[in-house]
Amino acid sequence: MNYGKALTLADSIWRIIISILKFILKIIVWIFHYSGLALIWSKFKPSKQGVLPGGPLWFIGIYLALFGIADQRYQNRANVIEDRANALVFSQLANPETKRQALQAIPEIQHMSCPSKPKLWPLWSSVKSFYSQDYYWEMRQNLKDIVVCLKNTLVIKYPGINLRNIDLLAADLSDAKLAGAFLAGADLRWTNLNNANLMGADLMEADFMGANLAFVDLKGAKLIDAKLIKAFLVFADLNNTELMSADLRGANLHKADLIEARLAEANMTKANLWLTDLSGASLFLANLTGANLSSANLTGANLVMADLTDADLNSAKLTGANLIKADMTEALMNFADLTGADLTDANLTNASLSCTDLTEADLWGANLSGASNLTKEQLLKVKSLYMIEGLEEELRKQLEQEALHLFIHPDS
Repeated sequence: MNYGKALTLADSIWRIIISILKFILKIIVWIFHYSGLALIWSKFKPSKQGVLPGGPLWFIGIYLALFGIADQRYQNRANVIEDRANALVFSQLANPETKRQALQAIPEIQHMSCPSKPKLWPLWSSVKSFYSQDYYWEMRQNLKDIVVCLKNTLVIKYPGINLRNIDLLAADLSDAKLAGAFLAGADLRWTNLNNANLMGADLMEADFMGANLAFVDLKGAKLIDAKLIKAFLVFADLNNTELMSADLRGANLHKADLIEARLAEANMTKANLWLTDLSGASLFLANLTGANLSSANLTGANLVMADLTDADLNSAKLTGANLIKADMTEALMNFADLTGADLTDANLTNASLSCTDLTEADLWGANLSGASNLTKEQLLKVKSLYMIEGLEEELRKQLEQEALHLFIHPDS
């Protein structure tokens, strides 16, 4: 009895499923016929024998029409940008009274959006133009050229001119006289600023990725939150420059002058600072992971809580440097001068300290686990070994026998 009911129920369910599938099929057929898909299919596969398919030509015609519409949209927007550029910039440049205002209008026009420029090939560029926004690159370049032509007189004639967010991508600004310029947020990627004068300039949040800044004068400039990824700053003058939170990953700062520069929380991962002068610089919480600081001058520098993991500090001068809670895990510090440096709670795990001068260095609470090439003679010259961690047992015993006072609280 129960078996028969189960078969009847299964049969009913099956009939319902079949009915639903037939209904769905009818809807698909209806859509196929009345949406125009049937007509399109007939263009590629004619129902009559001997009739050549016109689908390819039909498709080409549709695409050309689509390209024409996209190109017209692009041209209309380009005309709007050109009209605005003519009204605010080009027509005003000849008048000395309006020239400053005209130049300050350049960044706004450069950033006016425009549909991406359609091309006949690749095919998807025309479709992309309907939903993708870009810039009118020809106008951006024309406006950029104006600034390049005025690179030696712009700031002198118009002090305090505001060129915030201007596009100077890959421009040639070598030897430019832009001291005190307001270029915050400027796009200076791959720009040639060799030997340029940017002393005291406001360059906050500017992007210098890959830029050539060799011999540039940036004394007292503001580069807070600036991007200097892989920038070439060889022999650059960054004396007393504000570089807080700047991104200097992979930057080449060989022999640059960073005396008293403010680099708190800057990212200098794998930067080249060989022979760089960082005396008196503030590097609080800076990231110097893997940086090359060999033979660098860090006299009196503030490196509190700085990350110097795997950094090369061979022959570096760190006299009187503040390295409280600095992380120097696996750092190379051979022949470095740490005379009078404060290494309180510093992490020197697996650091290499061959011939490192630790005279009067404070190692209170420092971690020397796995530190290599460290001798008794070096540690006998330190100021304090109170609460030292990771010191080899044999070395500790020798030091306690000869200088027990080093392990006792300094105030005791």
